[in-house]
Amino acid sequence: MSIIPFPNGGSGDSNNNLPPSGGGPYDGGMERRVERLEEKMDGVQDTLNAIQVTLAEMRASMATKDDIAKLDVRLTKIESSSATASALSASDTRLAVLEERTANLLTTKTAGIMLGVAVAVLTIAARWHDILSNFH
Repeated sequence: MSIIPFPNGGSGDSNNNLPPSGGGPYDGGMERRVERLEEKMDGVQDTLNAIQVTLAEMRASMATKDDIAKLDVRLTKIESSSATASALSASDTRLAVLEERTANLLTTKTAGIMLGVAVAVLTIAARWHDILSNFH
């Protein structure tokens, strides 16, 4: 196995484009790039602040689990009363049918009148001979 030596023995003193140790910035465009990043960060900070405001507004108007549970209870009551209202409506319909049927039924007053008329007709029929004999 052979060892490949570094040019100039690997020291930083040669002209190999490496900065000497302990020096300042060697990239002339670094200052400009940092300034641009700082300017963009101002915009990012404004955006983050706007997002925080929006999230706070959303949180203020957002329903919690308790709110949803209360709504569930209220909806259950509404559904129950709706079912009750439906049952009452069906009962009203059945009641209307029964009232119509009973309106056509014989009442005590009507039965009494019909019975009286029947007795009178039977009495006249039974005495018809006597009635006719009075007219001769």
